[in-house]
Amino acid sequence: VPAMWGYCLYQTMTHGFDARLCFVYHVLRIGPYFMNFAYVYTLCHKEGHSRMGLWKPRYGVLNNIFNWWIGLFYGVLPSSFAYGHSINHHKYNN
Repeated sequence: VPAMWGYCLYQTMTHGFDARLCFVYHVLRIGPYFMNFAYVYTLCHKEGHSRMGLWKPRYGVLNNIFNWWIGLFYGVLPSSFAYGHSINHHKYNN
């Protein structure tokens, strides 16, 4: 998705706005029936609940990648689950 975003930015800056490119970008980004958005949102939520991270220690650098980087392209604010959701919502076990 970041590569698609970069390509669309380049095309828009050099050739101007193209509604077809905008449509194709958002269809590929969000997916049919919001499938890609739902996957990323779910992984952000799961990552926010995981204190050890989703990855083995060997790949620990990837921990919180959905909350801090990938989620940005799907409308998730950085660390919204890691701090906001888990600390505020689950503080009282509700």
